[in-house]
Amino acid sequence: MKRSIQPGNPVFVAARHQRGWHSQQRLADAFEQRAAECGFRIAVSVRQVRRWESAEPPWPSSDYQTVLESLFGLPLTMLGFSHRSARAGSRTRLPVHR
Repeated sequence: MKRSIQPGNPVFVAARHQRGWHSQQRLADAFEQRAAECGFRIAVSVRQVRRWESAEPPWPSSDYQTVLESLFGLPLTMLGFSHRSARAGSRTRLPVHR
C-alpha cells in the first residue's frame, strides 16, 4: 500500500506544483533566478523550501518575501504563511547561563 504524506503547508506545495516545480530543488532554482531578476543576490536551499512547506512556516525576511510574492504572483498569506509565525520567530531569547 502506498503511503500518503500530507504536507504541512499544502497551499504552498500546491502552488509550487501548479507552476511545474515538482521538486523542491526546482523551486530553489526558480527562486534564485527571480531574485536575480529583482536585483537581489539571494538564494534558498532545499532545506529552506522544506521549512516553508512545514506546518508553521517561518515568515520570510523582506527580500525573500518580495521574491516569493513575485515568483508566485500572490501575497504570502495566500501561500500558507501567517504573521503568527513571524511573531513566534521574533521572541526574545533568554541568556544561557553556564
